[in-house]
Parts: sequence; structure tokens; C-alpha cells
Amino acid sequence: MLQAKYQVSQRRACRVLAQPRSTQRYEGHPKDEDERLTKRIMEQVRRRPRWGYRRIGQLLRREGDSLNMKRMYRLWEIGRAESTKETQEKAKSRPSGERLSSEASQPTE
Repeated sequence: MLQAKYQVSQRRACRVLAQPRSTQRYEGHPKDEDERLTKRIMEQVRRRPRWGYRRIGQLLRREGDSLNMKRMYRLWEIGRAESTKETQEKAKSRPSGERLSSEASQPTE
């Protein structure tokens, strides 16, 4: 941005900002792979609800996906958080029958 605006070299712009050039050149990796793996993990969880993240990770590695234990656990937590959020939204949308019946049986003053 500074290079184009002030017509200076990358070295000079980074020196002025006290920023390493490696930071300037960094390109982030797309997260499509993480989304695909999270869907696969949750699919396996629905098929095998008693299996934990270690066993499902082992199964995915056998099928050819490359993921280590830290990445597997991070994706596992993301998937759990998303499924919990969906469950909570469903629970909020409909009132329970007990609450309605208990409110109707209370005398009004």
C-alpha cells in the first residue's frame, strides 16, 4: 500500500514501519481444507457417536487425510461448538410442555 502511494521500495516501506519484510510477503492459506475436514469429522461422529477425536483422527488418517493430533483436536472443538450452537437454537425455539402446564395450573391473583 505504501509502495504504491509513495512510490518507494518494499525495503524502505518496511523499514519506515519497522515491519519485517517476511510479514509483508506472507500469504495466508485458504481454510477450505479445514471446513472439509470438519464436515468429515462430524459425519463420522454421527455414524459413531461413542468414538472420540483420537479414534476418528486415526480413521481419517487411514483414509488418506493428513492431520496431526493438534489439528484434529482443534477441528473437533470447532465441530462440537457448531453442533452445540445448533442444538441450543432448536431448544430455544420451542417451549417445553411442563412450563406451559405449570403456568396454567397456578391461580391468578
